Amino acid sequence: MSLTEVKRIEEYLETALQLNNRPAKYYYLAAILKYDYYLSNGLLCHPSPDELLYLAEGKEYDAWEVERLLQTVRVRDPDLLSTIRKHEAVKL
Repeated sequence: MSLTEVKRIEEYLETALQLNNRPAKYYYLAAILKYDYYLSNGLLCHPSPDELLYLAEGKEYDAWEVERLLQTVRVRDPDLLSTIRKHEAVKL
């Protein structure tokens, strides 16, 4: 993925959050993007994936939507994947 593509996805996420900032899935996707692109390439990012996961804790979730996201977006870090799934388990 190129930086241009990442920036475009971030713009889409910002728009989605402006329209409705309640779904946790947007924060999860942002965390995945920050981790898999920025941190994997040695770049700084703000907010960090951990900050985004923290923000997701207080948001609405739909287990089906989150699982759909995780099936669609490749998450290379098993710890990040586990953390997102643990957030779901805590909310059930």
